[in-house]
Amino acid sequence: MSSLTRKIMIVLYYWLGRAYEDLFKNYRQDVEVTFDEFGLSENWSFLQGRFVIKLIPVNGGETLQSKGKYLEIHKRQPDGSLKFYHHMWSEDE
Repeated sequence: MSSLTRKIMIVLYYWLGRAYEDLFKNYRQDVEVTFDEFGLSENWSFLQGRFVIKLIPVNGGETLQSKGKYLEIHKRQPDGSLKFYHHMWSEDE
């Protein structure tokens, strides 16, 4: 990764953090993830499952909820490790 790419990623992570700062300050997060299926081949793996994310207001109020499915695809690296290649999700509602 080039130094320019690293700098861009640092700025992006900073601004994403700032954008969600109020969300994390005002809501308690409850995340539940289940794994339904896992597959592994020589150079690829996948993980498929479901998620439920609840945002609970710290000062009371209505809880926000998102439920859905996800699929992760991992690709084998030259050193033998598996790294994220693609992540997809969709909400049920």
